[in-house]
Amino acid sequence: NEYARRLWFDWLNAGHVLFATAGTDVHGHGVYRRADVGFNVVYADNLSQAAILAGIAAGRSYLSSGPTLHLTAAVDGAAIPTGQRLAGQSEAQLRVAWDDCPPGATLHVIERGADIARQDADAAGEITLTRAVASNTWFVAELRGPDGALLAITNPIFAGPNIDEGELTVP
Repeated sequence: NEYARRLWFDWLNAGHVLFATAGTDVHGHGVYRRADVGFNVVYADNLSQAAILAGIAAGRSYLSSGPTLHLTAAVDGAAIPTGQRLAGQSEAQLRVAWDDCPPGATLHVIERGADIARQDADAAGEITLTRAVASNTWFVAELRGPDGALLAITNPIFAGPNIDEGELTVP
């Protein structure tokens, strides 16, 4: 929900390293491709429980209600996935790819909670952005439906030192 998204962004801006996950208690076929039912897509080395949990713990996942969404950062030819940290780089190429979007969907590329790119995301596509990498920043990508509903969001790629210092409080 939007409250949780704003709170997550506030915690990320405060320097906390947190990864998003989705949770539902949905049963039955045909209910998983609704905008109000989210699920986790996890990048895992294999389909074992240990590998899936390791992918979630490392932020190697995204949340979706149907569309596919990938975010990577390329630095010196190496692809940095979500959940990872760009260390010491002054510039990175962000690559965002998507598929299975409904007509009228919009892609947002976000840095520290603010849009740095926005474009129509009908069906499938890909963009690459070159960004100066500031210390203590993070990037995510999200897809929104024509009504503004969140369809998919990646976990962050971080830049700069980890300054996570302490406990989180819910306002």
